[in-house]
Formats: sequence, C-alpha cells, structure tokens
Amino acid sequence: MVISLINRRQITARDFSEQNGKIILGKQGLNLFFETYRKKVNTKFVYKNMRLNYLQIMERQVWHFMRVLKEEDTTYEGYIHR
Repeated sequence: MVISLINRRQITARDFSEQNGKIILGKQGLNLFFETYRKKVNTKFVYKNMRLNYLQIMERQVWHFMRVLKEEDTTYEGYIHR
C-alpha cells in the first residue's frame, strides 16, 4: 500500500518535513495514508468459503495461531492473499 502511494505519486517528498531531526509525514499525507489504509483493511476477500475483510482475516489467523500454540489445532495454516 505504501509503495503504491509512492509509485502513483499520491504521496511525494513535499508531503514530508523535518522537525527536530526527524522526518514527519504532514497532515495531508497522513490523511491520505489512513484513508487508503481504511479502504484496504475493509476490502473483502474469500477466506475459507467466507467473505471477510482483512481485519476479520487477521483476527481469525491470530485465533488459529493461539489454538496451535495451545495444541488444540495440529498445524498452522497461514493466509496467502492471491
């Protein structure tokens, strides 16, 4: 997502400034970043025959990983977005 924003020149060097020796993304750049992030995580995909967004998929992956650690599931199956 970040690389895409840069490659599409939606965020450029002008969106950054230096403050106290640190490089800071300005308000417009932050707003664009968070809006793009919000859209991305709310996009739905098929996951185990269900239509879920990225946040829901991540939550299910965490629960699955916990079950593997507690030996309630035998193997961990990661999510690969295609």
